[in-house]
Amino acid sequence: MRDAAVARHRRRDRAPCARQQQQDPGSPHAPPVRAVSGERWPAASGAACSPAAALSLRDRFPASIVMPSANRHAGHYRPDIDGLRAIAILSVLAFHAFPAALPGGFVGVDVFFVISGFLITGLLLDDLAVGRFSLVDFYARRIRRIFPALIVVLAACLGYGWFALRAEVYALLGEHTAWGAGFASNLLQWSEVGYFNPAGIRKPLLHLWSLGIEEQYYLVWPLLLWLAWRLPRGPQIAIGLVLATSLVLCLYLSRGNAVAAFYSPYSRFWELAAGAMLAIRAHRMAGTVAPRAIPLANAASLAGLTLIVAATVYIRQNPPYPDWRALLPVASSALLVASGPGGFVNRALLSRKWMVGIGLVSYPLYLWHWPIFVFQNFAHDGDVSWPQRLAGLALAFVLAIATFFFIEKPIRFGMPARRSAPVLFAAMLAIGLCGAAIAHFDGFPAHFRGPAAPYGAYRFDYHADARSPQCWLPPGSRADAYAPECIDPDNGQHLPLVLLWGDSHAGRLYPGLRKIADGRFRIAQFTRSSCAPNFWTFHPRRKVAVCAEGNIHVMRVVQELHPDVVVLFAYWSGWKPRAMDRILLPTVHALRQNGARRVIVVGPAPAWRWPLPNILFRMAREQDRAPPMRMSQSMETDRARIDADMRAAIERQGEAEYVSAMDAFCDARGCLTRTGQDASTLTTWDYGHLTTHGAEYLARRLPLPPATAPAAATPDAAPATMR
Repeated sequence: MRDAAVARHRRRDRAPCARQQQQDPGSPHAPPVRAVSGERWPAASGAACSPAAALSLRDRFPASIVMPSANRHAGHYRPDIDGLRAIAILSVLAFHAFPAALPGGFVGVDVFFVISGFLITGLLLDDLAVGRFSLVDFYARRIRRIFPALIVVLAACLGYGWFALRAEVYALLGEHTAWGAGFASNLLQWSEVGYFNPAGIRKPLLHLWSLGIEEQYYLVWPLLLWLAWRLPRGPQIAIGLVLATSLVLCLYLSRGNAVAAFYSPYSRFWELAAGAMLAIRAHRMAGTVAPRAIPLANAASLAGLTLIVAATVYIRQNPPYPDWRALLPVASSALLVASGPGGFVNRALLSRKWMVGIGLVSYPLYLWHWPIFVFQNFAHDGDVSWPQRLAGLALAFVLAIATFFFIEKPIRFGMPARRSAPVLFAAMLAIGLCGAAIAHFDGFPAHFRGPAAPYGAYRFDYHADARSPQCWLPPGSRADAYAPECIDPDNGQHLPLVLLWGDSHAGRLYPGLRKIADGRFRIAQFTRSSCAPNFWTFHPRRKVAVCAEGNIHVMRVVQELHPDVVVLFAYWSGWKPRAMDRILLPTVHALRQNGARRVIVVGPAPAWRWPLPNILFRMAREQDRAPPMRMSQSMETDRARIDADMRAAIERQGEAEYVSAMDAFCDARGCLTRTGQDASTLTTWDYGHLTTHGAEYLARRLPLPPATAPAAATPDAAPATMR
């Protein structure tokens, strides 16, 4: 109770001065500034406006993570906070442009979260201290700070995508626009994680996940802080509970559900709460800084910079992030913020004009850079050179600066708040509805004209005729999750049995086998995404057990069925001669010893650096003519080497037959892009998974049993031991 009384007394003492400071940040009537004991304070009359009483958190820490300070008046602004923003955004840019150079640069987002929690909580505390807290005013300020640049970027992406993206990709962009306008991108990205969902490098609005988490936090925290404000030590208790609960959840999810740990707002709130805790402490200690604290501030700022550099250099995406390692960028950011503008690093580096300048445009720079990188990849089929990446960075800076000066500042300072917020809200709603319409109408495929039209409208259902997920299992399925219908019944025809075993690429070969199987052979399909057909799997740690158990189950099926032919097919990515000798050849031998009469190994199929439909659409649009039937550009270069090594290994062992998919699809002119003149006959619907046309084309080139082929006798060899 004593603490509550003291707090009320302090609030009454601060109120007159605080009321003087509630003027329009851009008003010419803002209080002048005078120096007191090495600090700069707003001048005020009366004892109630002494330096200690006059210093509110709004005056010392006035900015938001997403925008520069609303108050440029001297004494009301910490330039080092904008400098810290610069470190955060430069880390993110470096990671996205040159990930090998700064593999941990993605932790810049964690830095942004801490800054946001610190500054926004400070503004809320100031409003609560003077009795002017209003959720309506708070969200109006958020709208004016966040919406202008985001509306421009979303509109620009939709405009560019209309001309440059296939309808299927444009529909996805529309969906992401709708969710981004609703600040729920993180939830959409969370739901989209899956084996065949588009890679992040093909999602122009992927980066809005962080903005979603931030705004979801501010749907909860202002109200919670308002409720806690009325209780003794309420804000400290509230933020402590939020931080502890969210951190524990993050650590728990990171052990078994890394995707949820990354995208869930509840497992990320602790990072914003860490900044909020700093703000609460700063608010309680306002005006109590002593000279002896300067050495401590210097040490804290140096430690913070050291830790943040270490985080960007040494933290990796694997194992999945965030986990306990997220404590490093959060702690480093907290140290830099807590050291104050007088800390050595803060005043010597972060307060430099060029650092502050980058920090001021960090929000529009963050919004612009990722769509530019993604559209560069679409324009160059995923092969963007380092000079082109530098050019993309330069363009992002130009657009960010233009957005800051010609969009954000005029709207924030040139329009009354009561009018600008509703207009901005309506504009964002319109953008979101536009994106939803684009998604609903499948990207408007009819709007394409000329030779590019059939490629722009191309769509493919990769589940079609592939018996997914009954016989083509998703990652993580049980070893014995295959349905009974995965083995064709005999029906008294005594047809030979062909067992197809492999990963998702084998799953897409099944429709081709089915096309040619009638009256010739039966099919047993055992395919599982991300699991190559072998008994010595070398996948990442958590996939090893699942793949190994599933493959052992296939061996039991072979022992039981004694198939006439076992067909092995996979992506075969990264296979080298040593792996073939130690993994592939023993697998072939084990199959023969356990009942397989013949084994056919199908080598790697052609693969493209970018989805083949996107490549052909771009070529047809730019050249205004149909793309070639065969081509060698934009192809992965390791396929021929793997094909040659695998052929040599299989022929040397002599226990299996080898079929080169490269020979089937490619010749001196290049590799087939489609099996007929029509765009519907593409061989591949993504980088390398076969379409039904491509699968049939390859299946017809396999030495499979004819309709009249007699079934061979089962070898009497004893089953081999799998070691």
